[in-house]
Amino acid sequence: MTNEERTMLIQDKSLWKANEVLDENGKIKSPSYFDSFSVVSLQGKKAIVLCKSRNYNCQVVSDWYDDITMFGWSGDYRWNSDRPCICHKNGLCNILSPHNAIEMLPIWLKSITPKWNYTSANGTYMDGIAEGGEEYVISLDGHLTKKNLADPKLLRELLMLVNSYTIEQIKSKWIAKNKPCMYIRGLEYKGSKKSYIPTYKAKELIKTHQRISGQFNQIEFTIWDSQVVLVFRDYADSDYD
Repeated sequence: MTNEERTMLIQDKSLWKANEVLDENGKIKSPSYFDSFSVVSLQGKKAIVLCKSRNYNCQVVSDWYDDITMFGWSGDYRWNSDRPCICHKNGLCNILSPHNAIEMLPIWLKSITPKWNYTSANGTYMDGIAEGGEEYVISLDGHLTKKNLADPKLLRELLMLVNSYTIEQIKSKWIAKNKPCMYIRGLEYKGSKKSYIPTYKAKELIKTHQRISGQFNQIEFTIWDSQVVLVFRDYADSDYD
C-alpha cells in the first residue's frame, strides 16, 4: 500500500470509518470539547491525524513515517505550548512543527535524543547527531547549531565582544560577513516575534537603525537558537502609548 492510498482511506472520513481501517494499536482519539490530534498506524506506517470536534471529520496532517515519537499535541489552541515531535524514516530523523506537521530540519539526522533540555544561553533544545557524526543542538524553531559552537560559555564571551562593536564594526564584521540577523516589530510580551532576515535586508535596515539598545529603531545583540544574532527592532504604533 502506498502512502497516498493510506491517506485516501482516512482523509475526510468520520472518526468511526477511519478507525475501522486503522491498526489496532493506532486508532484516532475521540475529541471532546476541542479537536484531537492522534498518531495513527496503518499497515505499519504512522501519521498524524486531526479529528474535528464539530463533526468528527478526520484530516491527515502529516506524511507517513516509520515511527513518530515525542508526540503530545493538544487541540486546545488558547494557551497552547505544544512542541515539535520526532519523525523517523529510513533510519533517519527529523522534527515536525506543531499542528501543521512540516519537516523543520534542513537535513535528516542519524539520531535525535528524545528529550528537551534548557539552559539560559541555549533556550529549549534537543541534541542530534548527523550521519557524518557531527553533533548538533536543535532549537524549538528547528534551527541547527553545531554543538561545539553552542557552548554557553563561548556564546556569552562572543556576546560580550559584539556588544562593544561600533556601528561601523557591526556593518563590516557582522552584516558584511553574512552573520545571522533578525527583525521584530513590536514587543515580545504583546505577542511580537523575531524572524530571520537575509543580509541584503540587514544592509538596508542598518541605514535607519543606528541606536544601540535605544528606544526607537534600535539594534541589539542577543542569543537566539544557540547562536549570537543581531536584532533590528521597530516599535508598533500601540507601543508608543
